Amino acid sequence: MRTNPQLLVAVPAGLAVLEFVIYFRNAAHFFQGDTIYWFYHRLTSASEFLASFGSPDPGGWYRPLTNRTIQSLLYPFFGLNPQGYRWLSYILFFTATLGVLALSMKLTRKPAGAAIAGLFFAIHTINAYTTYDLSFAPELVYSILYICATLAFLKSLETGGRGWWTLSIVAFALSLCSKEAAATLPVMLFALAWISGHGLKRFGKALIPHGVLLVAYLLFTVVHLGVASEALASLRVRPAQLETGGYYFMLGPHLLTNAGQAWAWALNLPVGMLGQWRVNTQSRSLVLWGFAAIQMLLIPYAFRCGQRKPLLSGLAWFWIASMPALPLMGHFLPYYLFLPIAGFSVIVGATWNCLYEVLPARFRVTAAAGLCAIFGVLILVCARTSRSEARNNFLLGASSAIAENSVRDIQRLHPVLASGTTIFFNNDAQPDLYFHHAQGALFRMVYGDESLQFKYSTLKELPPEGALRLIYKDGHLYDER
Repeated sequence: MRTNPQLLVAVPAGLAVLEFVIYFRNAAHFFQGDTIYWFYHRLTSASEFLASFGSPDPGGWYRPLTNRTIQSLLYPFFGLNPQGYRWLSYILFFTATLGVLALSMKLTRKPAGAAIAGLFFAIHTINAYTTYDLSFAPELVYSILYICATLAFLKSLETGGRGWWTLSIVAFALSLCSKEAAATLPVMLFALAWISGHGLKRFGKALIPHGVLLVAYLLFTVVHLGVASEALASLRVRPAQLETGGYYFMLGPHLLTNAGQAWAWALNLPVGMLGQWRVNTQSRSLVLWGFAAIQMLLIPYAFRCGQRKPLLSGLAWFWIASMPALPLMGHFLPYYLFLPIAGFSVIVGATWNCLYEVLPARFRVTAAAGLCAIFGVLILVCARTSRSEARNNFLLGASSAIAENSVRDIQRLHPVLASGTTIFFNNDAQPDLYFHHAQGALFRMVYGDESLQFKYSTLKELPPEGALRLIYKDGHLYDER
């Protein structure tokens, strides 16, 4: 398999420009609620960073490499100015795209198929989440390391090199320290090695250290530290009442519902939460549903045309990487599919490349033009859809707009706050206002005063005598008269 060196440069360069134009051209939006929370709980010293490897973070997760690290390193330079952080998000996202290109090349053995896969991954509408803010850095970093671990393991099976094998183990360990969902990697490596035709005895032995590492990780994080203990407890005893936004792992019919939504979201279909916030015009819906229909027809066709291994590999990747999120009840979010979409992109690349290759040579130029037209329209639709998602979604643009307006309003109303002031928000008009403020952490950072206290009406908190009372209405804060 020989690859044109010019293609190796042109495809990544083109995707880098495309990703910047779609997601990062307008970098001035403020931070959403989760990001503000992690800014407030950032690390302040190297010793705190090292200590974070031995305990859960303030959110109850074990992500010492990602949840607070970027904020901790860059806050002294950029503070709450979003533009500096956006460049790092761009670099991480583009690195993940390069990983998908490499993974697709490995699984399809087709440069054109890998290029199509990379393009589909780059323009997928769930990237409205993962490119938006630093709170999605765990998704980006764990995915990059997960892909690196996979590529290194497959390379070690092909070459017998212990260096690649060691790199796979190290990348797996770092991925586990970035997000808990990396725990599926040993199963993924087993499936891909099996589909690729490597001997069970050989790759089974090579997987032993990965398995040992996973067991040690689970014993330390789940058993010793109690990470996600409340969420996992719902597997044994169903809670009497499910709290909005809570994490509950359960077995039941919702597994099939989540699986169906996952597949629809992989196809960019505006269903469920992925269709709630975006602008869905008739023409955009026609393009997305039309592409999805063609894609579904191409999968069985490509199976019959000899693309069994890349398709099985892509399917295995998608479903194995999705496994940690499928049992979630009421908290199955689109961005959990960021890594699974890498496998789905392999399917897209393999199927469309197969369609191109089976055509007689005299039709190749016309077919290439047709492919460019189809994906050109898809790029345009996905770009506009992603922007509307980022602008309107309550976890993204809606949240950051509320936070930014609140900062401007409170500084306009009260440029100086006395130390120890308690502020009571009447937020009946916006019941989740406390989330967008990170329960007042935003204002403690803005005013540089840890003694400030904040209470919210929808949390059933009562203001003490002399508290400063503000009311939230029509998207802004006002003094309550």
